[in-house]
Amino acid sequence: MLLFVKCSKCGAKTEDEDTCMLATHFPWTCQACGAKNRPLAVHFETEDEETDA
Repeated sequence: MLLFVKCSKCGAKTEDEDTCMLATHFPWTCQACGAKNRPLAVHFETEDEETDA
């Protein structure tokens, strides 16, 4: 199962394992747009959720 986090500003998905692990507890920076994301705004998805839509 592949996990990723999605930026709340630009919607870019980050699959970086370190970012995904820390994002649930700490603010993280989007690699695509540089936006700061709050830990509570993190939404974990799997590839299955994305393809079901």
